[in-house]
Amino acid sequence: MNLSISEILEMSRKLHEKNNWKFDMAYGKDYFLLMIEEIGESIEILMKIGEKSIMEDYEVRQKFVEELADILAYFTNLLNCFGIDSDEFCKSYSNKFEKNMSRDFENRKAEFRKKTVES
Repeated sequence: MNLSISEILEMSRKLHEKNNWKFDMAYGKDYFLLMIEEIGESIEILMKIGEKSIMEDYEVRQKFVEELADILAYFTNLLNCFGIDSDEFCKSYSNKFEKNMSRDFENRKAEFRKKTVES
């Protein structure tokens, strides 16, 4: 299965319509906090159970992927709350990708480590 960003946004809208929820900028903070909570749950699996189990244990992997899906769901809700459609998001993502392709991440990582050690 391969879902497009447009399809994921539409699935989010359908769930909101079914439950008579509204997309409103006022809920943006809530969706950010809920997304962070889900990130924390995925980090907890990673830290407590470990990468190896995520790769080798079917049940652990399913739980980890479910947490990642929750993150995507809240992220999608944020896009919908602020009226960001797939075209706008994809343009921004592509632009960011191009910027990142021109960056020297190894040098930046070394500089960050140096600053951390000096602190």
